[in-house]
Amino acid sequence: MATPGTGASGSSPKALLFIVTDGVESTQTSTCGQPLINHGGVTRCLQPFNISQCSTIRNRGIDIAILYTEYLPLPADPFYNNFVAQFQSSIGPNLQSCASPGLYFAVTTDGDITSAMATLFNTAVKAIESHLSN
Repeated sequence: MATPGTGASGSSPKALLFIVTDGVESTQTSTCGQPLINHGGVTRCLQPFNISQCSTIRNRGIDIAILYTEYLPLPADPFYNNFVAQFQSSIGPNLQSCASPGLYFAVTTDGDITSAMATLFNTAVKAIESHLSN
């Protein structure tokens, strides 16, 4: 992402990164802090969303808004039990630590995702507007 401006003018736009996620990532790798999955000869790691770059992004003046589409527990599902259950309870807090203050929202799949996205967007715009007026 380009270096953001202050948002004080059209030629100096403030940057905002929106992330909509279930908080779990699948990467092709042979090393992982979680049990590895081998599917069709491809080794994959299913792990919590990697937040290692969040501080770097925020420190550059880019706000991060996260809409967490909650990864709900599926205790009767063998895949869930083998690959997600051990870190499922930390998914939300992990994502919240990545988001800029006030720009984290969680919604379940049976919730109104469209409304949650609109709320998050409006909250982000208000945060930018209040920054400009201060």
